[in-house]
Amino acid sequence: MAFMEEFHHLEIQLEDIKSATSNFSDNNIIGIGGFGKVYKGSISNSKGQIIVAFKRLDRRYGQGDPEFLKEIMMLSRYKHEHLISLLGFCNEDGEKILVYEHALHGSLDRHLSATSLTWRQRLKICLAAARGVSYLHDPNGTQQRVLHRDIKSSNILLDENWNVKVSDFGLSKIGPANQAYTFLFSNVVGTPGYLDPQYLEKYFLTKESDVYSFGVVLFEVLCGRLCFEYNDGQFHSLVQMWKQSYEQKKLDHIIFQDLKQQMDPSSLEIFSNIAYQCLQKTYEQRPTMARVVEELEIALEIQETYDAPMDYEEMIGTAAPELIYGSQEELNTLISKGVLLNMGRTWFSVNKNGEHYEMISASECLIPIASIYYKEPYSTEYNSRFAMGSYLAFNRKFKTRVRTQFLSPKTAYTVEHEVLEDEKWFYLSKDGKKCHMLPARTSLRNEKLRWCSLPESRFGEAAVLNDWRFSIVSNIKSHVLSPQTTYATYLVYKLLKNHSVSEIPVKVMDKNLSPDGGEVADFWFIYLLSPQTPVIRGKVYQNTHNQYKRPKMKGLPRARNDGWMEVKIWEFRTDIIAVHSMTLELTLFDHMSLKGVIVQGVEFKPI
Repeated sequence: MAFMEEFHHLEIQLEDIKSATSNFSDNNIIGIGGFGKVYKGSISNSKGQIIVAFKRLDRRYGQGDPEFLKEIMMLSRYKHEHLISLLGFCNEDGEKILVYEHALHGSLDRHLSATSLTWRQRLKICLAAARGVSYLHDPNGTQQRVLHRDIKSSNILLDENWNVKVSDFGLSKIGPANQAYTFLFSNVVGTPGYLDPQYLEKYFLTKESDVYSFGVVLFEVLCGRLCFEYNDGQFHSLVQMWKQSYEQKKLDHIIFQDLKQQMDPSSLEIFSNIAYQCLQKTYEQRPTMARVVEELEIALEIQETYDAPMDYEEMIGTAAPELIYGSQEELNTLISKGVLLNMGRTWFSVNKNGEHYEMISASECLIPIASIYYKEPYSTEYNSRFAMGSYLAFNRKFKTRVRTQFLSPKTAYTVEHEVLEDEKWFYLSKDGKKCHMLPARTSLRNEKLRWCSLPESRFGEAAVLNDWRFSIVSNIKSHVLSPQTTYATYLVYKLLKNHSVSEIPVKVMDKNLSPDGGEVADFWFIYLLSPQTPVIRGKVYQNTHNQYKRPKMKGLPRARNDGWMEVKIWEFRTDIIAVHSMTLELTLFDHMSLKGVIVQGVEFKPI
């Protein structure tokens, strides 16, 4: 046969195989599959004696000559570190035998419930298997893709070093690789529980059918059990129940118990999310295997960070510019103020409790959406602590992927994304509510204001007060904030070392309630500097005779995590009106000076 002549160099004599397996002794059986029994034995090659696996065709198990020939062709033409290697074959005296590298630890299905197999090991196995299948779907340098058709945990083998080898290509099909969706009409073959419902229903085989099967394997790894069970002799799939548990946010009910204490929550979230996407009903909703690889890489990276102690020396080695310090104390001071790491793409700092803070640049975590309006997605026209500047979003659309590198292990974090748009700063609070900050340049009014360049300001500058009063004027549109939410308005400022601000409070008057500037308007007092002792007696700036004009105290200043101060000056509720007009006048009693106060801006945060 001309076909077999192409692979003549792989032929192994039947007598050598019988000798290696003690004439197919039952003592040498290491497995049984759809092709037949698998035997362990040793053969000689250029490296000496090696242990191999012999898969002997037995037509009673359902496969035959086509699967035998397909396996030889596939594994001879498609080679990858995570695909099983075909070492040879025998086609003699009616025997059809395939010879593979030996996988000492057997197949993945045998280890699903093993307590010794950690979550990190499971992630590595899943990632390696995904890389193997991804290669089949888009083999380098060919115009054809391979559809495996029988992806399952028993076809994912593990060698002596726990390296993954995807196996069993007897049922695979080949289709064109230059199409987004390759539909092959095919009789349904595969293993119940892993089969794509669309393939079962329509007989259309696609690469997304493999993706579905791989999603089932991911859930098996997560749950520590096979995807099916037999009750009273009836086959019962667990896949639908697993999907419902994910949808109802009840993963805790199905996760393998021994894994729960090992898992980084973010790693689990990314893993379960991509596994669930693989099981979507339509082909369009399922990810590509390349995307599965990307997500599993992130899940593993996060888990490894969670498991491993922080290596400060390695971390500091990525600083840009290079950190210069003479002692550990000097280094601690530098880090407490914040340093650029990851070649200038990550801002890192440590607070007084030793907790890590990380800010990732747009260039590191945003995936730009192509736009005909912007040839370059990043701009340096806005002030940024990152040299690569800001991202210009077309139609307010962008995608993001965040890989945290320097966060404290085993610590719960919230993620905030911050956006500078038209000289406004937007971000999300811990509970997902919208927050908004206006720079001093657009919100403060006073002809005596001075401006200074200030890198630690989000806007690159700040207003320097020199007078005894100033105004805050702004129109806030409800749609830029979260609906039906009460917001507090904060003045964000700093006090210079040589400031002249006393403990006397500042009077805040709502000018919207008093268009003529009279004293009928509602007013209250705030402190820019916390009083050292409580106020016991009435002061000259207090009117204690008229209870209706007794001033209200809105609050005391407090320190922020970013090194600034803030004090609440106003509050309002969204959705009552479309635009909230804020016109506040802040005055210090007896025309005393506010010199030494630097204002970054005005921030709106939900209460």
